[in-house]
Amino acid sequence: MALSNDLRPENKALVVILTALQLAVVVAVWMLAIVPAGLLALAVLARKAIRTGLKGEAR
Repeated sequence: MALSNDLRPENKALVVILTALQLAVVVAVWMLAIVPAGLLALAVLARKAIRTGLKGEAR
């Protein structure tokens, strides 16, 4: 494979922008996956706490 000296160098600003966009997409995907799971876990814990509280009052 021959190397060519006439290749244009990367535009550093474009590299930074694309890297930031990729990071933003990764963070957004993780948040979309984690937040609903966290809310579901909190709902389960709250439901258990409410049931335990109601059982304690009935006695």
